[in-house]
Amino acid sequence: MALKWDKPVIVYRQPENLEIQSPTEALHFLDGIWPEKRGYLYSLARRRCEDNLERPEMAKAARLAFHAAVSELGMFH
Repeated sequence: MALKWDKPVIVYRQPENLEIQSPTEALHFLDGIWPEKRGYLYSLARRRCEDNLERPEMAKAARLAFHAAVSELGMFH
């Protein structure tokens, strides 16, 4: 069964918003859609999401790290 977070992270981008619901979706976004700017919060989000794939108890930390990285880019309101 695929891991899902309790609450999705809504990423605001054109032409439509994305609802990221799991560490797998977050990693897909980080690897494929993320802009060139990759700093500390990007790296932290990647590590936490990778950890969450192996350890379901890391869901809150992974979601929060991804949320922080997206917020830094101004893609979350």
